[in-house]
Amino acid sequence: TVIKTVMKNGDDVFGLLNEFKDINNVLTNKPYGEEVGYIYAYPIYDLGVFIVHLEKEIQDPGIYYDLFKGLSNIIYALMVDDKRVRAEKKENQFLENVFASPIFSLRIMSKNQSKYNISAQNLLSINQYDPLEIFLRNIHPSDIHRYESTIKELFIRGNQQAEITYHYLDKYITEYFTSIQKGEEIVVISRFENITNHLEEKNKLIQESKVDFDTNLMNFNALNDKISEYIQTKSSFMLISFNEFILPIYGYDITKQYFKEFSNVTKKYFEQGETYRFSDD
Repeated sequence: TVIKTVMKNGDDVFGLLNEFKDINNVLTNKPYGEEVGYIYAYPIYDLGVFIVHLEKEIQDPGIYYDLFKGLSNIIYALMVDDKRVRAEKKENQFLENVFASPIFSLRIMSKNQSKYNISAQNLLSINQYDPLEIFLRNIHPSDIHRYESTIKELFIRGNQQAEITYHYLDKYITEYFTSIQKGEEIVVISRFENITNHLEEKNKLIQESKVDFDTNLMNFNALNDKISEYIQTKSSFMLISFNEFILPIYGYDITKQYFKEFSNVTKKYFEQGETYRFSDD
């Protein structure tokens, strides 16, 4: 048919019936008969072909050429728009399904509105469309300024990520932010994770631990377990106190390295004794 020719060459085709002897009628898939007098065919880019069959022959193709060309452009615009709308609907449906999933606790927030999915509503004890001000009431006062600063930075531009942990009601929450540029608007998507049990378990392990993480020396818990035995055996104690201004002068990393080196020297020097790190201060 004329569709193959037009799609292959990408050019407009028009002419009398005798110019299409070897081409079948697209409607009947048979050779053209007397029912068609003139043919116009326009490529609609790679989406298809717009074909017009005129009943009577015409001698001047310019009579209708511009009209049908304009119609083909309108059809192309409609098809592209329809294609875009379908794609957006499909994408929006996917995002809606993700947002509705109970697997994640999510919030979508613009500068004027917040929307929480069911999982986030249950976790945060909040309603679906509660504004940010309601959410902030439940954050511990010591965390509010840090939270507001993070939000403010995310709304400056899209394609940013951030992470923050804070005390919310009786829980500890880690929130993962992603800012997305949506046209002229910036949207911030948040995923909430309840880490309360994890923190409580971590604190419990720290409290029960008998080794100092920074120096690998035994810590106060270990000393507390042995103190009665030391007193009964009339052991001698030596307390070494470091200058409290070391940390702000040299910084955390250098001070930590110094403690490690000091602990190694101490363990070698007191061969028949035990060395403990009594305090983190």
